[in-house]
Amino acid sequence: MITFEKLYGYYMVLIGSVGHLLFVLQTIKILQTGCAKDLSLGGFLISFVSLVSWLVYGLMKKDKPLIIVNLFGSLAAFVCICVILLFR
Repeated sequence: MITFEKLYGYYMVLIGSVGHLLFVLQTIKILQTGCAKDLSLGGFLISFVSLVSWLVYGLMKKDKPLIIVNLFGSLAAFVCICVILLFR
């Protein structure tokens, strides 16, 4: 039998991952336009540090939803930052 807590964990993985699609969509836009000059690198770096911090916290707590969501977000943000630097 699936518990509410486990079901909510699945929901949080889904909703958290959807929220981090921002980085994927921004990366796609940069690649399509070939331009990243109007983007705030600082803002993306702050987001990246936040995501990595939450990932480390999730690892310390052994919390699978936190780990999955923030691993995805950290990787997506890292790729986005690399693309921003490449197209500046």
